[in-house]
Amino acid sequence: MFMKHFTEAELRIENAPAEIKKNMYALVENVLDPLRGNLGKPIIIISGYRSPEYNKKVGGAKNSQHTKGQAVDFITSVDLEQVFKLIIKHFEFDQVIFEKSDNGSKWIHISFSLEKNRRECLIANKINGKWKYTKYSGGVIMGKIKKWRDVISFQSLF
Repeated sequence: MFMKHFTEAELRIENAPAEIKKNMYALVENVLDPLRGNLGKPIIIISGYRSPEYNKKVGGAKNSQHTKGQAVDFITSVDLEQVFKLIIKHFEFDQVIFEKSDNGSKWIHISFSLEKNRRECLIANKINGKWKYTKYSGGVIMGKIKKWRDVISFQSLF
């Protein structure tokens, strides 16, 4: 197994069981490496594999795909709304969530399954300490596009 743009340490799988590594390598091969190559900018993993104990400590969902090595959360210098839409349009995935915290931070959660991918698209907003999830079906997420040339130049990368 080979990863072009990521290391096991970044994904937090260097000491993980074989099944976890297999799942994470599939996510990298099918989504993260090609996405990174298309963006031409680094993707910074802010949450990779989580042991069940660590997942509980950070308040993760009981059935989190992070605990199976099927999901990561990431940021990049490219506009995250556009990256979110790009993933939906061009990649196979199980779940993609554009997450926005009430403190202003934003990131993308992406998962991939070797068995069946649901292609579930969600927007998550943390308001007053509680997460609200909404199904995404297209359209503008964060307001009006400021400059159409930004969208055109971004789309020309693909």
